[in-house]
Amino acid sequence: LNITETLRLKPMETTDYKEAIPWYKNKKILWYSENLSGGTYDLETITRMYDYLKTKGFVYIIELYRNTWHAIGDVTLSETCMPIVINEPYWGRGYGKRVIRYLLEYASTLQISVVKLSGIYLYNNRSIALFKSCGFEETHRDDCKVYMRRKIR
Repeated sequence: LNITETLRLKPMETTDYKEAIPWYKNKKILWYSENLSGGTYDLETITRMYDYLKTKGFVYIIELYRNTWHAIGDVTLSETCMPIVINEPYWGRGYGKRVIRYLLEYASTLQISVVKLSGIYLYNNRSIALFKSCGFEETHRDDCKVYMRRKIR
């Protein structure tokens, strides 16, 4: 799925799992996405995660073209969750917003009527702002997370 000439989504294959090691070794990414302090994910953990996400929806590797295509993150499109991870060197460049907006348009062709977020940690202000900027509305909060959703049609 080509978003721009230099940004695309490639359906995640088992052989792509190793591409995710750099961002799942980043402690800051794991803190914001998983509330995990101190640890990192190995290939076995990454494999279990992607295998699970594939039962929920469509899992993509996010690729950027700079002389060649290389992986910068991952995203899942599902009615019940939309986790997205962008490797830290690429934060703040608008890639996440472009990916989410593209997938929301694409979701309408898949007969998906609503996308719910399974929870963003309250301290993850960047992700909360990102999803709000893509039209997601808060549905509720608990002690740890904010929950959001966006109607597609």
